[in-house]
Amino acid sequence: MTHTPPPMPGYQPPPPKRKRTKTIVISAAAVAAAGIGGIVFWLTQPTYDDIVKDCIHAIEEQVEGDKSKPDACQDVKDDDYTLIRMHTVLKKDGWFNEDGGVNRDKLINPDG
Repeated sequence: MTHTPPPMPGYQPPPPKRKRTKTIVISAAAVAAAGIGGIVFWLTQPTYDDIVKDCIHAIEEQVEGDKSKPDACQDVKDDDYTLIRMHTVLKKDGWFNEDGGVNRDKLINPDG
């Protein structure tokens, strides 16, 4: 039989820290998981350049005479869409060479 001495007068044992530590660890893990999820979501979104490239491709694939705005171009700014549309038309008409520069022959003789 062992004898444990009585507690000292006025002494109170400290409260257990397990519950507080567990709450902090769970909260930190939840915040980290939400942060990682947000970063992954943000990184998988297409860039504006990707959206513009898809728009250019959709315009080039459009049927001749169709002037409607393709679905791929809905997120493109109006000014950018106008420039893309104009460039595509001029490119089809031969105003630009293979390098993307202005076709000087077409500039000098537009009808030829």
